[in-house]
Amino acid sequence: ISDCSSEGLKAYLTMEPFLGEFISDDRLDDCVNVILSYQNKTGGWATYENTRSFPQLELINPAETFGDIVIDYDYVECSSACLTALVAFIERHDRKGWNSRFHKSKLEKVLADGIRFIESIQKPDGSWYGSWGVCFTYACWFGCE
Repeated sequence: ISDCSSEGLKAYLTMEPFLGEFISDDRLDDCVNVILSYQNKTGGWATYENTRSFPQLELINPAETFGDIVIDYDYVECSSACLTALVAFIERHDRKGWNSRFHKSKLEKVLADGIRFIESIQKPDGSWYGSWGVCFTYACWFGCE
């Protein structure tokens, strides 16, 4: 799950200076690899899989209660979580010396694409439409983060 992996990575990187390094660089790279693998062509991130189909598939949605659940869409919440985790990852390696199998320039491109996505879905009033929590409040929290 893109946002859970990202929030876990951020939590570890935040606590690492106080607790010491107890997760190897290879494992951190594995987490970043998961995050990168979930980025869609739009630059955004969905929840648990890449968006691989077309919206018309929603016409066969068997759930009457929930709409737009047949394919996984990009969300501001997931995208923001992934972006902030990648920024924290880059900042860690900038401080400690670059020791990752990912080139910084690749990660910077991923960040630029993600930021473009978040800006592209921002509403004219400055808000974002969210999918979890208190819809606009939660989305704006993640959009501004």
